[in-house]
Amino acid sequence: MARIRRIVLVLLALVLGLAAMLFSFSNRQEVVLDLLLVQTPPISVALVLVLTLIVGALLGAAAMLVPLMRARAGRRRAERKLRKSEQSSRGLQRDPVKSIE
Repeated sequence: MARIRRIVLVLLALVLGLAAMLFSFSNRQEVVLDLLLVQTPPISVALVLVLTLIVGALLGAAAMLVPLMRARAGRRRAERKLRKSEQSSRGLQRDPVKSIE
């Protein structure tokens, strides 16, 4: 199963790489970006779009770090609480409470 997964991933990477090459060859026009105070030198449209994609992916990953860290911390707290409860229940099983008569 792992071998099939690896083959599928390699094929997917090849298809995406081919698509990226075709995209860059068909978008050779150059643009100048006006960033309010600064203008970039002429760069290709493909480069602008690829860099935008990379920056967006990095910002998205960074935005997910805080919720991910909170979820992991919550899971660790729940695991500690569970271990403490299990230890407590084992202690009760060893030393049952005597009924008062």
